Amino acid sequence: MEFHVIAPSIELTLEQPFVEIVNRNACIDARTSSRVASTGHDMTVFHNDGQFLAWELFNCLKWLWRGDLKTTKRYLIKLGKAIEASEGDPQSASE
Repeated sequence: MEFHVIAPSIELTLEQPFVEIVNRNACIDARTSSRVASTGHDMTVFHNDGQFLAWELFNCLKWLWRGDLKTTKRYLIKLGKAIEASEGDPQSASE
């Protein structure tokens, strides 16, 4: 189980499933999406030019804590390739 506290100024879209515990000023209503949250197997990596990189790495830590090394490794490989591709020159990552 995870708990997230979100400041009203933070841009975040909530995907299903989630359980609403507290919703002050109906803050959650405007952030809720009908989409189902991605799993480690089908998540888009390095989206928005790395704007959510810290969250992506946090997900990897969660998978490791849960003992899911396979998903973590697969995701980190995809993430590395996406970062290299975003730089335009694959050789620049090895320099």
